[in-house]
Amino acid sequence: MYKIIFRIIVLLSVILFSLKDIYANSDNEITYKNRYQNMNYLYSIIIPDCLSCIGDPPPSPNHGCNIYLSDNHESYIWITANYNSVNRLSTSEELLCGMDNLVKNGMKITVLQRINFNFSKLQWERLAVSFRKGNNKKTIVEDTAVSFRSVDGYGDIIYTVGLVTYRSRYESDKKIFESILKSWKAENP
Repeated sequence: MYKIIFRIIVLLSVILFSLKDIYANSDNEITYKNRYQNMNYLYSIIIPDCLSCIGDPPPSPNHGCNIYLSDNHESYIWITANYNSVNRLSTSEELLCGMDNLVKNGMKITVLQRINFNFSKLQWERLAVSFRKGNNKKTIVEDTAVSFRSVDGYGDIIYTVGLVTYRSRYESDKKIFESILKSWKAENP
């Protein structure tokens, strides 16, 4: 009898310990601390100390989460994954389609960086651009990294890690973005 009670206590302790970094907040969102793992799309990241990643609660689709770097949520990092349901052929195509909303008459877009790199056994492409929206005098930077992965039993997955911030904050926010990108890990099914 004592062995059964002991096993139940140990099991409950393990479950509660594993949930200590996940909690629901009052905005009907889930807040993740320290680590975010998405087994629907097979990836995880390490969340830097003093930050949290906000995601949607079940039964909402679990694509990823956002890390807000400013109180007004104007500077943030997003981590997401989607199935390649529109049959994108390359990371370049995915990046350029993501930038399509910026291409407007009179919009001045500057490419700050465009590179390819290998990480976590995947080929990634990264594109950083700066631009101004409407009458806003502040320059915004969008820095996005994209990768594709084909997983048996799951399909083709597109992974995206991105940063949106003001140019004045970019160098400091980029350090956080790059630490999250470096912590990104492809999980096994």
